[in-house]
Amino acid sequence: MSDLPTAMDDEFDDLFLIELEDCDAYKLPEGILYIARSDTFMSMGFIEIDAKKESAKKSSPMAGYFKQSEGSSSFRIFDKNGTIKEINLKKGDVVKIDANHDYIIKSTANECIIFWKFNGDVSEMIENMKKQLEKTAPRTRPKSSYKELYQQHIEARKSFFDRFKK
Repeated sequence: MSDLPTAMDDEFDDLFLIELEDCDAYKLPEGILYIARSDTFMSMGFIEIDAKKESAKKSSPMAGYFKQSEGSSSFRIFDKNGTIKEINLKKGDVVKIDANHDYIIKSTANECIIFWKFNGDVSEMIENMKKQLEKTAPRTRPKSSYKELYQQHIEARKSFFDRFKK
């Protein structure tokens, strides 16, 4: 039996007000890596993947949560036995990838921005990536208003709890 993850919901309530412009940005061959925070307790940010491009194969020593913020994507996740599972995300969908599982992210839309979060210490991995990548300016986007973000937050919570009403 495969130990691959499946798409799921997770709590991102405390992270809703992070803007791309507030992050450190690093150029990737496939787009931009945004780092909002990285310490021994938690690391989080965004990855923006250019249209129809895919990331290099990645892995992490800690489980990671990925939430599709804009556009859509496809995750190919490799378990320890070599089994590959493909999970397609649309805006709002979340996938958890267990520790030490390789994965590749592919953009399936013109705009693809994914929020990522690792609970635990992956700060050394993040620091090594920062040393290898060129710092760049974040792509400019209109700043969201707190009212707009709060409304998105309320709608996301409502849709989550609506599933349990039946």
